[in-house]
Amino acid sequence: MRLAPILTALCLSLPASAQEAGLRLLDHGVICQVVSEGTIAAPQTEQGRLNLIAQDRDIDVTTTLVPAELGISFGIRFISEGGSAPQPVSVVLTHPPMGPRGVTRQSWVTVLHPDDPGLALFTFEFPYEMVTGRWTLALEGEGVRLAEQGFDVVPAEAAATVLAACPGPVPMS
Repeated sequence: MRLAPILTALCLSLPASAQEAGLRLLDHGVICQVVSEGTIAAPQTEQGRLNLIAQDRDIDVTTTLVPAELGISFGIRFISEGGSAPQPVSVVLTHPPMGPRGVTRQSWVTVLHPDDPGLALFTFEFPYEMVTGRWTLALEGEGVRLAEQGFDVVPAEAAATVLAACPGPVPMS
């Protein structure tokens, strides 16, 4: 599983309140190909790790319809507006049960930097992760939901137009 932290720096002990700055969604949808820039531990995820992804990646296809296909990523781009200091937030991903433990919720902590765009996403890396149904990606600060976006993961053939927008085979990195 590939989960991208909002920013590549992870800091859990910042004093600023996550509610001081506004959060605006810029885009949502599918990213055809991502390249991991390393990993960090993430104990609240199914795999126990996050892949670090460049935060300047654009969404390739704006959509809430996601094909369940190995190598496909989906998520949100957003920006923290205002505020004066970096702020920790939780990224919360909910989905239908997956894997032998039937995991339905995964989360990790990351940092928002004022006026810097961020990216939070999930990549289908293993066949057992390609669970169809409703998925939700949310950002929370101090227990308050700041933003969320829902996605409908469907069999790949039901989202053929989305896959057609991806150039060539979807590589795994």
